[in-house]
Amino acid sequence: MGAAVSAARGLCGREEEEARSVDSCLAVLSSGPAKSVPQAVRALHALLVADDALSPQVVRQGALGPLKALAVDTGARKQNRRDALLTLAQLAQCYEGAALVSTQEFVTQLVQLAVPPRPGRSAELAYEVAVLLASAAGDEAACAALLARGAGAAAVTLCGAPSRRVSRVGLQLLARLAERAGAAQQLCDALGTGPLAALLLLALDAFMRREDVDGQRAALLALARVGTFEPFADAVAEQEGLAPILDAANDEVPALRAAAGYTLAMLVTHKRLRMALVKKRTLQLFVSMASVESRRRDLADCQRVAALGISRLCCTYHLRLAGAHAGALDAIVKMLRSEHADVRRGAAEAAAQMALVEDNSRRLCFGGALGPLFVMARSGDRFSEYEAVVALSHLAIMPENQNQIVKEGGIHVLQYLQSSADRRVADAAVKLMSRLRMHRLRAAAVLAGKVRKTAEGLGVGSGDGLDAGE
Repeated sequence: MGAAVSAARGLCGREEEEARSVDSCLAVLSSGPAKSVPQAVRALHALLVADDALSPQVVRQGALGPLKALAVDTGARKQNRRDALLTLAQLAQCYEGAALVSTQEFVTQLVQLAVPPRPGRSAELAYEVAVLLASAAGDEAACAALLARGAGAAAVTLCGAPSRRVSRVGLQLLARLAERAGAAQQLCDALGTGPLAALLLLALDAFMRREDVDGQRAALLALARVGTFEPFADAVAEQEGLAPILDAANDEVPALRAAAGYTLAMLVTHKRLRMALVKKRTLQLFVSMASVESRRRDLADCQRVAALGISRLCCTYHLRLAGAHAGALDAIVKMLRSEHADVRRGAAEAAAQMALVEDNSRRLCFGGALGPLFVMARSGDRFSEYEAVVALSHLAIMPENQNQIVKEGGIHVLQYLQSSADRRVADAAVKLMSRLRMHRLRAAAVLAGKVRKTAEGLGVGSGDGLDAGE
């Protein structure tokens, strides 16, 4: 008991000391002597790095005003301005900070800082500006504001910077700006579809030559996000951009394979590119990525991407048949048994897509897919419940699959799902239960008819038959 009290006192003491440190830093920023401000900024940055939960509190206490003023003060030392920008990047990780950073005036000033003062020279604060903008773009509302206020042009400038670390963060910023629905088209309309595709492919090529895995991943993610806009994806294909992406997808580094696979999964949503990628054996690539089983996060990412790629690529009858021939069904069953919940959800989505072909549906149902789907359905996770009940609904189209679902205990699973908090799951479970019951009634009626015909053929139950028996 005494040890617990001492530990609690020690914890409270640290929290009080931390609060005093934050308050003292804020006091110096707001009204302290000018010579003490840089030290206070560095101390505040260290506190925020150690505990990012402090960001909302610091924002609400008015720290952004002095920090923004210092960041754009051309008379201040560059190191002090860098510290201010990086501290603002920490504060922009909360939505209040992101909103205050993405104002029109401040974004305009940041864009000017990101652009070199003269051609052929690097912007001196480019890296810090890129980190700040990328941090603010993590918030959806702030991302829209940044895009509307010229951050896309700044991202392109940063992507083409000679410094690798600046280019990496610029690519991350571009990927975040393109993440919102319709944002990719806005970027292409503002910056030019062809030039933007050429810039990202050049960045990918530059990082591949230097064997910079982080840079390649950043470039691939940017290509994937902007690639949701079909004219951009077409421009990538026209500029022979599919070859380096496929090379990266076959790389030995799992993290790089996952990033390239994700890019391909985004590109296959476009009809004109889909067939080109099928001819380049992208389907077999996804199946091979699905066969990787490990607790390592980077290897699990390969399976996540494989499930996404199979579900998106196998979107027509003939491609679902091709997927089955390539081994996608066995890969799906394997991924349904994964230790990672998001891998299982992706596999359930792929199973629902593949089950739209009767032969695939039969092979999944009798090949071991039902058990893992039942476990997902009763996991308590709303997302897993939804993907599982959708997959079961698609599998239950065929009468023989309905018999197998009932045989393996699917009725109890559906009864459980009917009380789900997710209305979509509950409604789907009710509909599927009604379908199974109607099937059982029809099966019982058919059986009764057969028994009756057999009895009539044998003369069982008729008076004449009984008399003859006597």
